[in-house]
Amino acid sequence: MKKVAKKTIKPKKINKKLVVKRRPIPAIFKPYLWSYDIKKMDLDTNKETLIENVVELGSLEVSKKLLQIYPKKVINNVVNKMRPGLHGPRSIQYWKLITS
Repeated sequence: MKKVAKKTIKPKKINKKLVVKRRPIPAIFKPYLWSYDIKKMDLDTNKETLIENVVELGSLEVSKKLLQIYPKKVINNVVNKMRPGLHGPRSIQYWKLITS
C-alpha cells in the first residue's frame, strides 16, 4: 500500500474590515419617537425602543410598516418582554395575538 501524503491547508488571511451598514429609522416613526433623536437611531440597535413605542402609540399605517421591517418573531420577542405596568395590557395582548 502506498502512503498518501496529507495536504495541509493554510488559512488565508483576509484583510477586509467588517462594515455594518446603518439602517436609519424611517420618518414615519418620528411622531412615536418624539423624545429621541432619530438621526442617531438605527433599526437594528434600537429595535426594542421602536417596537415598544409603536405597540403603545402607533396607528394602523405605522403598525403595518413595523411588520414590513421586522419579522413577527422579533416583534413577539419584544412584546413578551414588555411589562403590563409600564405598557397598556390591551396593546400588549393585541400584539401578542398578531405576532403569534
